[in-house]
Amino acid sequence: MRNRLLLLTAAVILSACADDQHSTAPASSRSARSNAAGDVGASGQSAVNPSAKPTDQVGLTTVFTVVGNSVSISLGDGPKLATATCPTGSQAVSGGYAVSSYPGSRYLNVVQVGVNAANGWTVTGWVQDLAAPTIEVIPTVTCIK
Repeated sequence: MRNRLLLLTAAVILSACADDQHSTAPASSRSARSNAAGDVGASGQSAVNPSAKPTDQVGLTTVFTVVGNSVSISLGDGPKLATATCPTGSQAVSGGYAVSSYPGSRYLNVVQVGVNAANGWTVTGWVQDLAAPTIEVIPTVTCIK
């Protein structure tokens, strides 16, 4: 059984490596002018755009990050909000937060994270462990304009 499998595998490899391979590309005639994707223009267009970028685009979307003010959270504070807000004319798309120190991060109970109604990102959390130090939470929001 192994010998048959070995012979079958060898036959498949040899046929795949044969010298008489045929192209798998479609057989079609192409003009000399349209040999690259960047050189193809729309019908009726007088000039070809070699970089294939849209010519009618007004502006590009700008993506940037805003870092909010840090918020100190201590034992007994209750839930506190840390917020980062996008400037006027931009839109919040995502966000996150950082904690001032690793040992402190294990004591932080985050209960809500997400986009808020004020076009920003809010992190809500508190500390409830007696051994917890004061924790600084720094919110960030990713905005597009």
